[in-house]
Amino acid sequence: ESAGTEAAAGLLSAMTAKDAIAAVKEAESVEDVANMTEGETRVTVLRASEARTAELTDAENAEIVEDVDNADSTESAE
Repeated sequence: ESAGTEAAAGLLSAMTAKDAIAAVKEAESVEDVANMTEGETRVTVLRASEARTAELTDAENAEIVEDVDNADSTESAE
């Protein structure tokens, strides 16, 4: 996997900012975003990565809350 993320990091720097931002928006995890943007210097790409990281973090937190709520409702049903 690290070889893939290194390739992704190199690939981002070879892309236009517009394409790099599109790639960041498609990232599936916070780790993917971090790996893709490692060494990135373009402000617009970094802002997109911050926004995507926030989206992914919020989604992960929502899943955790949902899991806890489901566990609580299962326990109370018993």
